[in-house]
Amino acid sequence: MPARNKQHKMLLHFYWEQHPNEYIRGATLRFLQKISKDTELLEPLIPTRCSCLEHRHPYVRKNAVSAVYTIYRELLSPQNLMRCAFVFLAHCAMPKAVERLISVYDQLTSLNELLQMSILEVRLDCKNSTAHQPRYIRCMFELLNSSSHAVKYEAAMSSPQNPAAVKAAALCFVNLAIKEFSNVKLIVLDRLDTLCSRHGHILDGRLAGLVKV
Repeated sequence: MPARNKQHKMLLHFYWEQHPNEYIRGATLRFLQKISKDTELLEPLIPTRCSCLEHRHPYVRKNAVSAVYTIYRELLSPQNLMRCAFVFLAHCAMPKAVERLISVYDQLTSLNELLQMSILEVRLDCKNSTAHQPRYIRCMFELLNSSSHAVKYEAAMSSPQNPAAVKAAALCFVNLAIKEFSNVKLIVLDRLDTLCSRHGHILDGRLAGLVKV
């Protein structure tokens, strides 16, 4: 339906890369270049952008070339490539992912947030292998002290069923609940309650008191 509301039109830009009108499609490709920093929004749109390179209209092809360059510049940075490669290995070649983890083991705290999050993919192997479990436990301890709250949360969620790791995860959830607000706090408290119901016998008196509060 025709509309004059610019906010509505901007929201619709996320869906107009496949629009039959070549000018709307080209304008959408230009718009997406302006939000190139938001990788979560842009990554699923990569195939559609590439398909526009073969569009019959030169206006669409021109903007598609610029959009693909934006992908190369923003999404395919060395850090993003390393993250994608590690996630791929974790799901398709776990031994190689473990090998890669061991190679960067002493640099965990210096990695950026995206790479730290990808490192957590090895939790799939942690459930099935005991050979590297001591390393995994130490890895989780390192990531529980990350500067990123998202990494801390995921690390606490991924902690092995080890008494020391359970206590560290519970304390991490408590600290996150203190620092976060609104819906995030409720999610953290829910996870903390689940952890306590499963491993309450592991938590010492002081930590259990913090959890109840």
